Amino acid sequence: MLVSNEGNVYHTAVAFKQVKADLESRELLREVAEHIICDTGLSIVESYWHHYAPIGITGVYVLKQSSLTLHTWPEYKKLVIDITTCGQEVNVDKVLDYLKTRLCTESIIVSREVL
Repeated sequence: MLVSNEGNVYHTAVAFKQVKADLESRELLREVAEHIICDTGLSIVESYWHHYAPIGITGVYVLKQSSLTLHTWPEYKKLVIDITTCGQEVNVDKVLDYLKTRLCTESIIVSREVL
């Protein structure tokens, strides 16, 4: 659910450690990102994916509300998802259980700030 608050920029970072899911799977990461976007009422404008050599993936979603990015460090079993929105705060708490299950981890750090 989005809460309108014009003029504010909201940033949420969700860091995952000890991820047992395959962080080299673009399909998994796409599914995770689009689940967050759909369940929080965001709208995709465009997306782009980049695979690093030898390992790692970054996904960028340009949103009607601003952006969502994902970056993996498979060698360290880490993933960070950043969500930035203009005037609307995203409630990621509603998708945390899904993310824990889908990414096979209990190690999550959520940070939020209003810019």
